[in-house]
Amino acid sequence: MSREAQELETEDQAFATPQEELTALEEEKIELTQCVSEIERQLSSARSSVYHGGQYADPVWFRRASDAKVHNTSRLKWINQRIQQLQRQLGADKRAKLAARDATRERRFILAAKQLLPESQYYAIWQVVNSFD
Repeated sequence: MSREAQELETEDQAFATPQEELTALEEEKIELTQCVSEIERQLSSARSSVYHGGQYADPVWFRRASDAKVHNTSRLKWINQRIQQLQRQLGADKRAKLAARDATRERRFILAAKQLLPESQYYAIWQVVNSFD
């Protein structure tokens, strides 16, 4: 499967969770980073051979390699932006879950205090709590 077909498949692929998409994008990011590095190495080698030996690389290959580098770099930028979006979304989801858990925990604490404390002490605590408002 060609790189372009894989990219289109990744963009159109529906993921069950944002975490799955994040994992897939991070794997693709590693692959693309390696690919861009290899293309840069090849282009640098071609430029070096011109400078040191006067031997020019095939212009068609050079153009295709340069275009591939630009394309992959553009894709990397998109992946980085999408990874940041997903990380923000996952962070917000985590904060919401923690807040809900804390609210539930506080409610259970209040119920336990109501059961264990004498009524006068329980309402005295409520008076102190309400004085903070």
